[in-house]
Amino acid sequence: MNTKIIKISALICAALLIISCAQKKKSGNLPQRTFPMVTVPGIIVNPGQRAEYMTVHYWDAFLDTATVAGYLCDSSHCSGVERRALEQVISNYASAFDYAGPQVWKKSMERLYSRLVLCRGRIPGYALADSISALVDLYLYDPNSPVRNEDAYGYFLKAKAGDESLSREERLRADREADLCALCSVGTPAADFRFFDKNGKEYRMSEFTSPFTVLFFSNPGCHACREIRETLTGNEFFDGLTDDGTISVLNVYVDEELDEWFKYMNEYPDNWYNGYEPDYVVRGDVLYHLRAIPSLYLLDKDKTVLLKDTTPQKIILALDNLLQ
Repeated sequence: MNTKIIKISALICAALLIISCAQKKKSGNLPQRTFPMVTVPGIIVNPGQRAEYMTVHYWDAFLDTATVAGYLCDSSHCSGVERRALEQVISNYASAFDYAGPQVWKKSMERLYSRLVLCRGRIPGYALADSISALVDLYLYDPNSPVRNEDAYGYFLKAKAGDESLSREERLRADREADLCALCSVGTPAADFRFFDKNGKEYRMSEFTSPFTVLFFSNPGCHACREIRETLTGNEFFDGLTDDGTISVLNVYVDEELDEWFKYMNEYPDNWYNGYEPDYVVRGDVLYHLRAIPSLYLLDKDKTVLLKDTTPQKIILALDNLLQ
C-alpha cells in the first residue's frame, strides 16, 4: 500500500473517530457483523445476468435504511463491519467491474450513491455514507490503486452532481470532474494526436493500422514506467504480437523536458514507436485525463478504447482472450 493511500486511510480513520466520539453514547452495545452479500433471485439463471445483478445490487443489504443504524459505528467499524474488512469488500467490488461494462458500472454507481443519500438521514448514516464515499474515491479513482476505474467513478460523480442536498459548489465540482473522467472512456474512440520520434519523423495515432494499439504515456527515469516496460517486453506472448505487427506500442512522452527524454533512447524497445507529443494537448485535460504517469490504454483497430488507464497484466490478459 503506497504512501498516498496510507495517508487517505488515516484521514478516513480520523474522521470516523471524531464521529464515533459524538455518537458513543448512542452506540451502546450495538452488534458487529460481517458484510452481508447480495442474494441473487433464483429466477435469474443466466451466469452473465447473475453477475450483473450482483454488481448492481452489491450494497443493497449493507445499506438497508431499515437496519443500517442497528449496528456498531465507531472508529473501526461501519454499520457493524470492521473497517479493514470493508476495505477488502470495496476492493472486491471494484475488481468486479473488470468483468462488466459501462452500462453495468453506471447502474451500480448510481444505485450505490442513491443508497448513500438515503443513509445520510439515519444514525450513524453520516459516518457510514462519508466513509464509503471516501473509500470509493480511494479505490476507484486514486491513480495508484490497482483496481482503479475512472469511467465507473465518473458515474459516481455524476450522481453526486445531481444531489440537491449538496452545495452548488460541491455539485459543480463533481460535474466538472465527471466530465474529465469521461474523456476517452471505454467504448468510445480514442482522441487522435501527433507525435515525433527521435529522428523528427511525424506520426499520427490514427494512422496505425495494426489490429491493436497500446498507448503508453511515460516519462524518462520513471520507476513505474520502467516496471511496465519490463513487464511487457518480458512477456513472450506480448512481445511476439509486437514483432509480428498484431500490436503497435506507442510509447509517448507528453511533457517538456526533451533533453531528458533523448537521454533514455537506448532503454526503449526497438519494436515500439517511441516519441514525444509536441503540442502538449494530451496532458492538458483536453483530449485525455492523465492524472498520473505512467498511463496505459488498449485500443482496437478502429481506435476504440478497450481498456483505459489500465495495468500491463490486464492488457496481456485481454489480448489473450481476444485472440483465442
